[in-house]
Amino acid sequence: MTLQDNPSVQLRDTSTGSLIDTLPLTGVPYICAFSHDGQHLVVADYTSPAVSVWDIQTKQETLLPDRHKAPVLAIAFSPDGKLLATGGYDQVIGIWDARTYQHLKDLRGHGGAIFSLAFSPASDKIVSSSRDNTARVWDTSDYHLLHVLRGHSQAVDAAFFCDEGTTVVSCGDLTVRFWDLGQVESIRTIRREQRVRDVVFLDDHRFVYYEYNQSDVGLVDIDTMQQTRFCESGDRVYAIVACPSNRIAVGRADGKIELWDTDSRKLVCIIESKNKGQVYELQCDYSRGLLAAAMGGGFCVWRLGDDGEELLVSRPGYSTQSICFPGDGLLVWGNEDGELGFCNYQTDKILPSIPNAHRESITRIDYLPTKHLVVSCSLDGRVRLWDSRTFAPLGEIENTLGRQWWTSFSPDGRTLLTTGDDSYVTVWDLATRTQRFQSPKLAGAGKCLAISPSGKWLVASTLNGEIRIWDIGPSQQRH
Repeated sequence: MTLQDNPSVQLRDTSTGSLIDTLPLTGVPYICAFSHDGQHLVVADYTSPAVSVWDIQTKQETLLPDRHKAPVLAIAFSPDGKLLATGGYDQVIGIWDARTYQHLKDLRGHGGAIFSLAFSPASDKIVSSSRDNTARVWDTSDYHLLHVLRGHSQAVDAAFFCDEGTTVVSCGDLTVRFWDLGQVESIRTIRREQRVRDVVFLDDHRFVYYEYNQSDVGLVDIDTMQQTRFCESGDRVYAIVACPSNRIAVGRADGKIELWDTDSRKLVCIIESKNKGQVYELQCDYSRGLLAAAMGGGFCVWRLGDDGEELLVSRPGYSTQSICFPGDGLLVWGNEDGELGFCNYQTDKILPSIPNAHRESITRIDYLPTKHLVVSCSLDGRVRLWDSRTFAPLGEIENTLGRQWWTSFSPDGRTLLTTGDDSYVTVWDLATRTQRFQSPKLAGAGKCLAISPSGKWLVASTLNGEIRIWDIGPSQQRH
């Protein structure tokens, strides 16, 4: 087979080299591939996103549905003849039914043009290589991302499977690298008997969590996967947050808030609150040494110090579910009616609220200071963005499914993570508001998310007691 600039595709006998036939083209062909049965030839045009399917016998041309937004650079058929994959400059991998050529799925996650695609011998995985210096391995049963293979210093020109699909070979930056997929498994799992309600990182190696209806806190060392239990001193735990000086604040069902030292595992002090009701959420402003509590009977703000705490604000009568510090002396909270409320904690003044920010209870609020963004998610299934200076609405993340329990900004501020009743962790590009990555399906509804300070580890917990840990830093190579 030869691609010409006339433009045309020439079909030749591989044993003799003699010309069999010529397919006339209207564009400039860049890459092509035969279907598994040899009855069709798929050709990508270099000057447009068009991808053509040619019937070899009838010489009839059919265009694939218009899914790509830029020229396609890679085409691959699965060995079992069921799937076709296409990818190119728009950074999207299109998955098609190789028998009907109907579109099945778009795979997103690469940050650069896709240069190559290849299926595993069993057709259960596909590997893609990209200008973003990575190769990625995807599961073809439900199309979730299995591995991100990082290590090349420049674009990865090509990647393919060998050893029956257990090894990936990639080339780029004048190197060839071998990846043993058995050694780069990105998920570790902890299973608990009760639902895990919150996860908080202490540093890049340790995180704490608590379970529903339990009165203590678990501490996990990711490097060794050793677990330690502590903070067992009172009523059920309902909230935790990391604080300065290697401490965590623990909120309980009876309204008490305690400070614990994570190194000695000892109680430092009990923070008194005038408000009644269980503690739904705690938030800490590290730079200012502030601690805020969202409670069934109101909210409070304290200034933390070595000698104790100073109560700055105590507001009863507000049923707050989530709370955060968006800067400039402001405190924002969400309640079970879907209202966003605001308070200047420096002057202890309540500001005008947004009564219908959501249709149902607000479950989580987070703040991104570098872009002046606040995000809120709710049991109404919506994830909404707000300007932290004016709290004008900036739109919402589309296509979220089911009740949303948690949302968090990534440390680099480029993406937003969500999880909820759809049982996935989804990563959204903040610039385009489009999906960049979706995790393998969790064992139950996603309850909360946490990312380590350096961005190396991602932890998600579920309502059925599972904690999953992803290494989203550099992968390990076999050679």
